Amino acid sequence: MKKINRNMPLWGCFVAVLAYWPALKAQEIDSSRSEIESFDEVLVSVNRLGGSRRNAVGQIESIDAKKIAAVQAPTTADLLAQTGQVFVQKSQVGGGSPVLRGFEASRVLLVLDGIRINNATFRAGHLQDLITIDPHSLEGVELYMGSGSTLYGSDALGGVVYMKTKAVPYREQTRLGGSVNSRYASAFGSMVNSVGLQASGSRWSWMGQYTQSQFGDLKTGSTRSYTDVEGFGLRPWYVSRINGVDSMLPNAQPAKLLGSGYSQRDALSKWSYGFGKHKLTALASVSRSSAVPRFDRLSQFSWGPLDQVIPKFAEWNYQPQNRSLWALSLRTFANESDASADRGVVQSLSLARQAFEVGRYSRRFGQDWGQTQLDQLQQYTLNWDRQARWNGLGIQFGAEAVYNDLQSTAFETEVSTSEVRASRDTRYADSFAYTGSAALYMQFQAHLGGHTRIQGGTRLTHYQAHAQFTDNNIWGLDYGVAKVNTTAPVFNLGLNQSIHTNWQFKLSWNTAFRNPNLDDLTKLFESNPGEKYIMPNTRLRSEFSETLDAGIQGIQVGRWQLEAGAYRTRIKGLLIDQPAPLDYQLPVAVMYRGLLTPVYVMSNASGGWVRGAYASGKTLVFSREKGRVKSLSLEARVAWTKGRYRNSENRYEPLDHIPPIYGLVGVKSQTKWGQIEYYALFQGQKRAEDYSNSGEDNLSATPSGQFNPAWWTHNLRWTSALGEHWNAVVNAENLADLQYRTFASGVSAPGRSVSIALQFQF
Repeated sequence: MKKINRNMPLWGCFVAVLAYWPALKAQEIDSSRSEIESFDEVLVSVNRLGGSRRNAVGQIESIDAKKIAAVQAPTTADLLAQTGQVFVQKSQVGGGSPVLRGFEASRVLLVLDGIRINNATFRAGHLQDLITIDPHSLEGVELYMGSGSTLYGSDALGGVVYMKTKAVPYREQTRLGGSVNSRYASAFGSMVNSVGLQASGSRWSWMGQYTQSQFGDLKTGSTRSYTDVEGFGLRPWYVSRINGVDSMLPNAQPAKLLGSGYSQRDALSKWSYGFGKHKLTALASVSRSSAVPRFDRLSQFSWGPLDQVIPKFAEWNYQPQNRSLWALSLRTFANESDASADRGVVQSLSLARQAFEVGRYSRRFGQDWGQTQLDQLQQYTLNWDRQARWNGLGIQFGAEAVYNDLQSTAFETEVSTSEVRASRDTRYADSFAYTGSAALYMQFQAHLGGHTRIQGGTRLTHYQAHAQFTDNNIWGLDYGVAKVNTTAPVFNLGLNQSIHTNWQFKLSWNTAFRNPNLDDLTKLFESNPGEKYIMPNTRLRSEFSETLDAGIQGIQVGRWQLEAGAYRTRIKGLLIDQPAPLDYQLPVAVMYRGLLTPVYVMSNASGGWVRGAYASGKTLVFSREKGRVKSLSLEARVAWTKGRYRNSENRYEPLDHIPPIYGLVGVKSQTKWGQIEYYALFQGQKRAEDYSNSGEDNLSATPSGQFNPAWWTHNLRWTSALGEHWNAVVNAENLADLQYRTFASGVSAPGRSVSIALQFQF
């Protein structure tokens, strides 16, 4: 095999951007044309009710409506990945699991309009729940990087992905408007069509959004500069059932990953009514999908009769993947004018109910019976937040209550006759399971005069989980009941110091926690076929983290912007799967689906650490009123992370979910033909010795099973207004048609793809 070029020449572009800044003093720059955002913008994630980004003590990134419209991402997971601000893992086309500061899945909190999306079945592996949030319904996404438990509670170890749905302002006269958006992408043969309607009056507003997405089979790249391993990432065969028999057939187009497509429908409705200083808002959101093939499982092999290689699975998909949300909130503003402008919230009360339904269907190659594990969960949340100010002191306090009720069932289906029979092989406790938590929090921010601000707070959460196994459970577990009863206190303290007119120094210390949920407590799961079977453990306690975060940011509006920082997180009681101890009275191995499989349990490891650094910069090179090229701006961002945990033998091993160095560099120009942008996304190499031994990092899914090579993609985007009502966005992605795979992913990335999006607004 040829030696792979592992250099990352694009990283030098980041240095070039910073080196160019002094030349800006000689330029005449019109700040009204600037792509440089203001740190004075109000972000909800700062303190739940809205606060200035400039006053925050930690790293917060934002994706505004303009960026969302330009990216034209088919899913919210793709939106995050395209910005270069978040690393996203995929096990299938219908997936996307964000990683914040080395934490993923149940250790990253998803929030929609202040409502917690994470539920009691969010696993510690990879998740695809983010794609159930339609990006067409969003006006912004805020990324609260680092420990966010004081404000947001359990699960916010790595941070918070805060998504805001579109808001319609009140108008003196009744007004009706809307938009139609249609996007085609060649790599999937996909069509995403979205229709939005808006109506408003002097005291009321309504918006509705409906999106239908159809994703065909993914076509991956053909250029082999990423790896010289023959056939890597391709689909040389597929499974078809002919005359009642599973058959392994050749694929005439190996770069086309047959059996990877799916479809999805999303609908959202939001109504608000204002009276005096108050605003009442009702929100309904529904997401429904077809079967979502899990491509990483469909690509696995096993040994069949006569020692021939055969697929492990004929079918493996998530079916269905559905979520529904209903919420009612009442907000109080400082005065009636603030209520009309939707700013200055002083109190908020919200009640929400969510329904989640996820089925997992799998059938081994050559077998007639397929198994479905169906999990149906109801989640209820109640949030109350209030803030008050006295001179330079601001205090915010509130309460939260969360309740989860889970029903887990299983059944088997005969593929030819559709005969159904009961199964004891449920994913979670087969009788009932629920969790409940109640929390109080307080946060303060004080302006000490001059250029110094301090911020601090605390939160106290009491949590209970209770699950019941029947005597008929598949392994005859003798304990029957699994319980957790714990109280978790967390704290934070931070400093925001203005050094100069344009520069700020930030320093913060935060603690965070994650309560063991029903996935940790009661899961019965074959993690790796024949290699690991996870059984329940009733001896779990909460995970805790402690983070020291330091950063600096500088901005001159209309000219340049720089942000850089470093952090270190210490983890206590880390929940990971480990071989079952002898005193747990569990078998060392079980015969599961014809394979002798070692037994593991989720356990609180002794601890670990994550450390990292980040940097980003933007600069406006020039801006002018006349000429074919009216402005030129540069952008670069990079993030680096490393993590280790101490195992039962007191040795440090790599943590899972730690991505290699990654980021983005780009050039953007405003011309008389529209906005033209070139950007490159990149990822560094991940060596085998830096992979976790848990299997979550999918080392076996790398080209040689030894490391994940470095890669970068070249991309172009053109955005233009075609008259008063029409807009067009053309994206040409992965121009070199590179055949590559992002770290820990079980499916290759799209090859060269051209997407065309047209939007009509009225």
